[in-house]
Parts: sequence; C-alpha cells; structure tokens
Amino acid sequence: MKNLTLFAVSASLAITSQAQAEDVQYARAKVIESKPIVRIVEQTSYRQECRPQVRRSNHSANNSGGRILGSIIGAAIGHKIGKKSRHRTGATVAGAIIGGSIGNDVSRDNNHSYEQHNACYMKPVTWQEERIIGYQVVYRYNGQTFESRMPYDPGKRIRVQISVSPVIDSERSDYTEDDYSQQYEYENQ
Repeated sequence: MKNLTLFAVSASLAITSQAQAEDVQYARAKVIESKPIVRIVEQTSYRQECRPQVRRSNHSANNSGGRILGSIIGAAIGHKIGKKSRHRTGATVAGAIIGGSIGNDVSRDNNHSYEQHNACYMKPVTWQEERIIGYQVVYRYNGQTFESRMPYDPGKRIRVQISVSPVIDSERSDYTEDDYSQQYEYENQ
C-alpha cells in the first residue's frame, strides 16, 4: 500500500512539473541599451630593482712583510733615541716592537680592494585599473521596456523566458483561501 501511495505522489509531481515546464516559452527581445558596470580595482605586483653598490673586501694575505719592515725601522729609531742613554738595548727592543705593530697595521689597511656589485630587492608596484563586472541591459519586449543586470554584453537581441500563470486575488470579498483549497481538492479528485 505504501509503494502505491509513493508511486501516486511521484507521478502527480512529475505531471505537475511537466505542466509547469510546458507553460514556459522563450522569445527574443530587442536590446535598447547595454552599459558596462565598471569597478575600480587596485592591483599590486612586484618588480626587481637593483642599485650599484661598492663593497670592500679584505684579502687574508700574510702580513709578515709589513711587520718585519716596521720592526727594522722601529729598532733603528729606538737605537738612535737610546744612543745617548744607558738603556740603548731596551730602546732598540721597544722601537722594534712598536714599529712591528705599526707596520702590521699599515700592511693590513693596504691589503683590501673594492668591488662593485648590484644590490637587488623586490619593490611593490601598485596601480588602479577599471574592470567590467557586468552590464546593465535595457530591452524591449512586446511593447514594454525591461531592465536587467547581466554578466556579459548580450548584443543586439536578448533571449527572454516567458511564463504565464494565474494571479489569485486574495483581496476579493467573495473569495477566501478555504474556497480555493476546496475547489482544488474537487478538481483533483
């Protein structure tokens, strides 16, 4: 019994939907105006930007030549200064140590070079552009003018769907909702 009832309900729905589908027709309407709907959109992209930059590079060469030369010159100066005193040997040794230190520093400062290279980074670039997001379309069908928003420009003619269904006037004084439901039950028996 349940299967028969379920079948009857399914068949009734199928017939109703088929009847509704038959009430729909399609036609062509003349497009009077189609205006693009524009929105301003902000865009961002990145581009590489490079600038020349000078970089100092130190070479790790042996600094013993500067140290030795500085020690010899420092010892000679120390010996010359200490000649008139009884601490000549101490002055010579102190001059050699100080001269070696100065010679080492001088040779280290002169032991570098400069190289030019490009320092690059990504820089954001922002701009605004107009983007069409749809069309406001005015069209005429059967002497009446209609307006609709569409995702594309329809061209000179637009396809329209026409469906006809009765309007039930609930404000009529001699007509109630119960009358309609009783009439519907009577017709569908």
